[in-house]
Amino acid sequence: MTYKAQNRKKSRSIINILLILFVGITATAVLVMKNKPEALATTNELPVDLLNAALQSEQPVIAFFHSNTCDACLQMVEIVDHIYPEFADSITLVDVNVYDEQNRTLINEIGLQFIPTLYFYDTSGNRNTHVGIMEADQLQKTLIRLSAGD
Repeated sequence: MTYKAQNRKKSRSIINILLILFVGITATAVLVMKNKPEALATTNELPVDLLNAALQSEQPVIAFFHSNTCDACLQMVEIVDHIYPEFADSITLVDVNVYDEQNRTLINEIGLQFIPTLYFYDTSGNRNTHVGIMEADQLQKTLIRLSAGD
C-alpha cells in the first residue's frame, strides 16, 4: 500500500471515529435534556405577581432567587429540580432569575442582596431565609416541615 493510500485510510478512520463520537454525544445530550425534570415554573406572569398571588393562597411558598450564570446558583437549580417536584402539590415555587429586567421591581422590593437565596413562606406569610447552597437533604427536610405547617 502506498503512503498516500495509508494516509487516506487513516483519515477516513479518524473521520469515522469523530462522527461516531459526535452522534454519541448528541444522543446523550438529547436524552439528558428530555429527562430533565421541570421543577421551575414556566409562565408568562411576572414573578412579583406570582409571589403576591401565592402569598394570598393557603399554601406555603418558596421564592427562589438565582441567576443562570453563577456556579452556586446552577448547583442550587439542580437541587431544587431534584427535590421540589415531590412537593409541587403542597408548596408553590416562584422562580426568579435576578438578571431578568422584568424582575427588578421584586428584587428591589424585597431588598435581595445575594444569590442564590431561598425565601420560605409559611401559610401565615412568615418568612425564613436561606442564602447560598442548601444541601438536598436539608432542602427536603425544610420542605417536609413547611408542607406540614411547621
